[in-house]
Amino acid sequence: MKKLLLFFALCLQVQLTYSQIQISSAWASTENGGNTAAKAIDESLTSRWESVHGSDDQWFAVDLGKQFYVYTVNINWEAAYGKAYKIQISDDRTFATYTEIASITDGNGKLDTVLTNNTVKGRYLRLQGITRALNYGYSIYDFKVLGTETLNQVGVTLDVPYVQYMKLKVDPTDLNGNSELIAQNTAQQINLSFNEYSPISLDLMEFRGDFYFDLWAYKKGSTTEKVTGVPFSMTAYDGMV
Repeated sequence: MKKLLLFFALCLQVQLTYSQIQISSAWASTENGGNTAAKAIDESLTSRWESVHGSDDQWFAVDLGKQFYVYTVNINWEAAYGKAYKIQISDDRTFATYTEIASITDGNGKLDTVLTNNTVKGRYLRLQGITRALNYGYSIYDFKVLGTETLNQVGVTLDVPYVQYMKLKVDPTDLNGNSELIAQNTAQQINLSFNEYSPISLDLMEFRGDFYFDLWAYKKGSTTEKVTGVPFSMTAYDGMV
């Protein structure tokens, strides 16, 4: 049986400027004992923030010092982790208005690397708890934020071998407004555009052809290790092959 592979090649258009953001301060809805919010940003894995016990509706917030586009939040949980929570960004320290940039519904503790909607800029970031994993509160050893002051756009090219008919769903919609891709009775290249480090998901909607279908791309920094599967999920990065 023939095998169909869609080959991803990403070409850098603008220099990467993402980095860890220096958090200036932290505060929270509640603090339990001496486990203050500041202890989640002190670079130590032996101190922690802890909320009051018995309440799901608790939050933890940080000041990024100025406006950033955020693309990743790294949360190192203590045993009392968040099973479900949201990440929100705002220019208002009170979060009277905000934009939700990530939602986690199946957290499993330890280290969460949360990819966010990096098209929204803001100074303040908040983790809003929805569901605790244990009967205690929420407890965080370390909270880090990665982002940039300027968005970088990168091109993603799909090299598609000859196929009778293929329809793919693109999530999120790329910067040119493409939410679905169709290839029919031809080999072709399909060009997409994303903000660098945006999460990319491609899923098969329809397929006709005498092939085994697969999607893959090389892992960042490797020319041998691949990410593969349908649906396919990855983040756009410099030199993606």
